[in-house]
Amino acid sequence: MVQDEKLKLIIKPAVESAGYIFWGIEYVTRKSSDLLRVYIDHKNGILVEDCEKASRQISSVLDVEDPLGNAYDLEVSSPGLDRRFFELSQYQDYINYAFDIKLCPPLPIARES
Repeated sequence: MVQDEKLKLIIKPAVESAGYIFWGIEYVTRKSSDLLRVYIDHKNGILVEDCEKASRQISSVLDVEDPLGNAYDLEVSSPGLDRRFFELSQYQDYINYAFDIKLCPPLPIARES
């Protein structure tokens, strides 16, 4: 989580300077190279060209900052219709809309004997 916050501080300004809304990031560790997925949005929607433009902007910043220090693949995407909410404030735009919420099953609680 600390790494996600550090990445957010670096990536969010780059996304916004390209004219997009920073929606969130996912960082996935993989065997070959890690995956950094950045979600962007715009009031008019997102096209492939928008993802390309934001990707170039983000790549430039990451090349200078090098916050990961290892090989990774950068993927820039729209959050889509089945969007994940990364922050409580993102729900604000969806007040009075019907939507489905998927919850994770509760974790078992270790009980002392």
